[in-house]
Amino acid sequence: MATPLLQHFPSLEAYPPDFLKDLLSSPDLTEAFLFQLPEVQELAAEVERLGRENDELARTSTYISCLSHMLTVQVRTCHSGTSSSRCATRRRSRTRTPRT
Repeated sequence: MATPLLQHFPSLEAYPPDFLKDLLSSPDLTEAFLFQLPEVQELAAEVERLGRENDELARTSTYISCLSHMLTVQVRTCHSGTSSSRCATRRRSRTRTPRT
């Protein structure tokens, strides 16, 4: 008879029901046993992979946020009339009228 537990963890079918019932008597033993199951190891590997991807996304997001902030400060500086040579050059080049 397929129970929801056996549907999620098919490898448990290899163990007699009495063994599984005895296993539940000790939380530490249950945890140790469950973490050696192939299905649980696959899930743990997936969680680890997702964690690494999440860390990479967080680093990328932080980098993009810093770049965005730097760009915002630069744009505000250029538009505020501050005499930064780079900004002044840009302002002059935009205000030139073409020679005819």
